[in-house]
Amino acid sequence: IKKPLLVIIGSKDEFLDRPAKQVLQIFDEHQHSSKYKSIVIPNALHSFNGKEKILASTITNWSNKLA
Repeated sequence: IKKPLLVIIGSKDEFLDRPAKQVLQIFDEHQHSSKYKSIVIPNALHSFNGKEKILASTITNWSNKLA
């Protein structure tokens, strides 16, 4: 993937088969985008319930830097 890529995972994502940081490490090692960022949101589940503000802020801040 060479397009801008933002990968966000909740640290308590109930669908992960390994710790979130390990999942992001795989993305980090295989990405080819100059506009790539990976983030773990602490204590967030897969749905990000209760973490919507930090999720929205993270996406907004990242997308604003693309311009």
